[in-house]
Amino acid sequence: MNTFLLVLFALSLVSAQECPFPTQVSIRVSKSGTGSGETFKVKNAAGTDVVTYDASKPAQQTVCLPIGLYTVEMEQNAGNIWSDGASANIEALVAGEYIPIARGRMNSTPKDTFTFALNWPIANAAANTNMKYMMGSTIPADWTTVSFSDASWTALTDSNRPSTTEKIVLFRNAFSLTSKAGYHGVEMRVKARWGVIVYLNGAEVYRTHVTAGDLSTATTNVGGSTASYWRSIVVPMSKVQEGNNVLAVAIVNAESAITLDFDMTLRLMAAVKNFPRYWDSTATVGALFDQRRDSRIYVSKTATSQYEVTLTLSNDRAEVFNKYCMVTNWDALRHDPREWKVSGSLDGTTFVELDHQQEIYFEERLTSYCFYMLSNTVAYSYYKLTLIKARTDEANNHYALCQWNLYLEDFSQATVPAFAMEPSTLVGYTDAEFPKAAASSPYYHSFTISPALPAGLTLSPMSGAISGVPTTPVAAATYQLSAVDHLGETKTTSITLSVEVCANDKIAFTLEFVFDSSDGENCAFELKDLSNDQIVASRAKFVNWNTLSIPMCQHATTYGLILKKNDNSGWGSNYVNVKLVDGSVLLKESLAAGAMQKTYNFNPGYAVAPKWTTWSYHIDGSAAPAGWNALATAPADWATAMTAEMPQAQGVTSYYYTKFTLGALGDYAVMDISVNVRGGAVVYLNGEEVRRINMPEGEITSSTLATNLYSADKLITTSEFVQGARVVKGENILAVEMHRREAGTEVNTFSATAILVMDNMYVIKEGTASSFPDKHDNEGVEKVFDNNSNTKFYYNTQSPQGSWWQWTYNDEKRVVANNYGIVVGGDCNIRHPSGWRVLASNDGENWDVLDEQSGVMYTSAYQQKRFDMNNTLAYNQYRLYATEFNQQPFSSDGSMCSWFPGVQLADFYLFTKRLPAVCPAQDGFPAVTSGQTASKPCEDGYTGTISRVCDNEGEWGEEVRNCRAAAPKSIKYDVQSVELTAKKAMEPLTPVIDGMDTTVTVFPMLPEGLSIDSATGVISGTPKEEMEQKRYTINAKNEEGAVYTTLNITVNKAPFNWLLLVIIIVVVVVVIVVVVVVIVTSSKKGKKGSKAMPKSSKSKPATKPAAQPKAAIKV
Repeated sequence: MNTFLLVLFALSLVSAQECPFPTQVSIRVSKSGTGSGETFKVKNAAGTDVVTYDASKPAQQTVCLPIGLYTVEMEQNAGNIWSDGASANIEALVAGEYIPIARGRMNSTPKDTFTFALNWPIANAAANTNMKYMMGSTIPADWTTVSFSDASWTALTDSNRPSTTEKIVLFRNAFSLTSKAGYHGVEMRVKARWGVIVYLNGAEVYRTHVTAGDLSTATTNVGGSTASYWRSIVVPMSKVQEGNNVLAVAIVNAESAITLDFDMTLRLMAAVKNFPRYWDSTATVGALFDQRRDSRIYVSKTATSQYEVTLTLSNDRAEVFNKYCMVTNWDALRHDPREWKVSGSLDGTTFVELDHQQEIYFEERLTSYCFYMLSNTVAYSYYKLTLIKARTDEANNHYALCQWNLYLEDFSQATVPAFAMEPSTLVGYTDAEFPKAAASSPYYHSFTISPALPAGLTLSPMSGAISGVPTTPVAAATYQLSAVDHLGETKTTSITLSVEVCANDKIAFTLEFVFDSSDGENCAFELKDLSNDQIVASRAKFVNWNTLSIPMCQHATTYGLILKKNDNSGWGSNYVNVKLVDGSVLLKESLAAGAMQKTYNFNPGYAVAPKWTTWSYHIDGSAAPAGWNALATAPADWATAMTAEMPQAQGVTSYYYTKFTLGALGDYAVMDISVNVRGGAVVYLNGEEVRRINMPEGEITSSTLATNLYSADKLITTSEFVQGARVVKGENILAVEMHRREAGTEVNTFSATAILVMDNMYVIKEGTASSFPDKHDNEGVEKVFDNNSNTKFYYNTQSPQGSWWQWTYNDEKRVVANNYGIVVGGDCNIRHPSGWRVLASNDGENWDVLDEQSGVMYTSAYQQKRFDMNNTLAYNQYRLYATEFNQQPFSSDGSMCSWFPGVQLADFYLFTKRLPAVCPAQDGFPAVTSGQTASKPCEDGYTGTISRVCDNEGEWGEEVRNCRAAAPKSIKYDVQSVELTAKKAMEPLTPVIDGMDTTVTVFPMLPEGLSIDSATGVISGTPKEEMEQKRYTINAKNEEGAVYTTLNITVNKAPFNWLLLVIIIVVVVVVIVVVVVVIVTSSKKGKKGSKAMPKSSKSKPATKPAAQPKAAIKV
């Protein structure tokens, strides 16, 4: 091994001796990283390969090349970007050592390139006869300028290095440039001890270990080194000029005598615009500067509200950086920085602010977003990034960022259009986000405006963006906007600005166009009012690398957004959001490849609008009456207010409802209901519960507390399927009961909206992507959901079955998706699944299968297939789970597809659609589509379900019961003991039985005369005999279980009935008296009838009385 190294070293020396510097340069080319299939070529200006690298070549190659510009072209056999940590490295042999001059990696497909320059206008002293020096007690005037004559100075060569006792020694090297084209920076390398000041064409560009102020004989050194070492200074090309230039250096010594071992070089640079130069530096956090997308910072905001990262260039190195790019983290948007500062320092102590960005919202994951520091022309040795706010700026959140890359670009070579704002006429609307406008080029900075902007609006001095929410209408007026261009000149343009009120029959919404590529000038749009087919807004082109917001105030109707491209390549990663006034995204679309234009319909008109909808409310803390949330029984006497004017609620629960009217529903698939929630909520539509948020299961009362409390208000949206019968044509009622976590803890921030969503709407928006296998790089899971078929997910694996891709909506949003599309990539069809399941969940643990496919064959690149799902329910998470991989290769697929197997997918789309036949929700059954079975739980006390089938006509079939009684929970009488009286009927005892279909028994047998009803458990009857207290066990059981209770029964002896005795005696006495009276009376009558009557002539014979019956007497 040692022999091999000696031979390699010898070959390097031979190469160096045969490569006369600076007209030719010995270059050492190497490859870092072990990624499979990663290759590159070095090409000269004529396009000829001068170095090639692949797995069969040595890891390090040395070659002698003439001066000029060279291009490194990088590829990967499978069409992927290079693995993290991989790079192509270029080093040049200068002054006896190899120094790095360029390093790059493949970050884009199908190939990536970077350029490096071999051009040393000033070579080191050993290869240079133009380097001169002066030692003396005086410092000539203007000695650093091009016009100064150094004819009397001494030439410095390796053979002429005297000792000196002079404190200050001056050096100059004049050079000439014929052209600056193609170069972006100048690297000066100075070898010295102690203090150094560097001048380029008369301007100071570097100072280290030297006291402040103009150079004079009184200048002294501050620190340094006793040994000479190389230090690097990089400045933009604007510091040099075509024609004559001069590099001048003053060294300030600390010793009385030193050997003049000074040296210097100057090289023109080409690669600094595209790739950072971090090979000679340290950082407080290395993950930001390793150019890897699989590492990041992830810092808790709990520990620090602001977070600082400092990059330190080693060995007194200093560079001008005037551009930086941030690569976003791979998962949650909430971790992205939204406000930060960049600053530079010469000494690591005193920092100068170079840039301050505020309210920046990144959207794409693992994507580079770039910003300019146009005013920076100072070569700093320290650069600091201070993160001030996260996207979700909460204490329990984190900062996350993958890369912070610093670059140098020569702005003097940039082609910059005349200063203007696009558009130049800005119309905003009260209480709505002001439209974003862009300067005609990102090279403008230091913006000012006159007169002052209306209340609520601010101007970004860095970007010129006017942002904010205007509060009052403002008539159209002219404003003068000024900015400094890339050359330091102040430019001025005029803009017209006004603020209008959007009210009455109009609705406000915003079109937000996001262009993060250089293709904006080829894209256009039109907005059509579908009620009259009139174009109400349009734009012929867009500014690249810019976000443009266009606020609209239009009639409340439906619209068609027409996206256009001047070819059929699509919009790629560019897209448009349609934002509602509450900030929610109604529509997110990008023109897919294959068409030059496409129309996307949407409805911005609220059924229940924010802010200005009037709500009836009941907020005194007491319970609302039954039926408060139903259309016919909602209380008419409740107080009313708009949400912005809602008074403070009392107690735990407050109640709100509003009535609204809908027209024909045939164009709509769902209604999105959004509620602003802090604690808990229950949402009702037309008297039926739609959703619970942070609430327990079971019965909800006015005292039920929320199960959670958000740290801030959260707008939570739930989709309601229009064909499910809860949304009706005509009058509807939306009702919400809000529950606090603790009584009286939160202010009243209630608000709610409802909006109809049009049929066949794309619903992948406002969420996060995840996958198995987990991958988040350039071909990671985000590409499956980016609505861009030119990108794809790819993972190299021998076992693709079981792979999945998942979309989770933010803020607990639930969406009805019942149609999906799958798009394959442009190659390697065997990587695409042919079978899968579509799953849905609201908790990430319990998954419902919505669709299952197998044997789905794709026959062409970028082919899309769509499938219906019989789903009417809203879910928070949707997952595509691959089960089968039986695709046949495309005719264009090569052998590399077999060499690099795996799983691949371009896009997974989700849509919400109307379905042809739907059985509406009815009698507790949810709405389902034809052919599906709906079920509901059995009645209380029973387990199982009751089901019905929806037929092909959308009609319900008969109920099928699969219910059985649950085990009884309890049986209980009102008393535990009872005392009865013999021969006296008892008051029946009725128990409360918590259970169904039970049989009640008792042990031991009840006293004679008493019985128990086996169905109801009622004990009744008349005990016959007295009995001492006795305990009885009463059981209630069914097939699922049994419960029991006990009852103590005592039967007391019947008391003697004195009253009855008295009554009998009285009756007997009365009878006796009656008998006696009758006898006496009869006796008297008999005696009177037998007395002789005197006869007379007038007397008549007495009439014989009729016979009298004997009285019947019962004693």
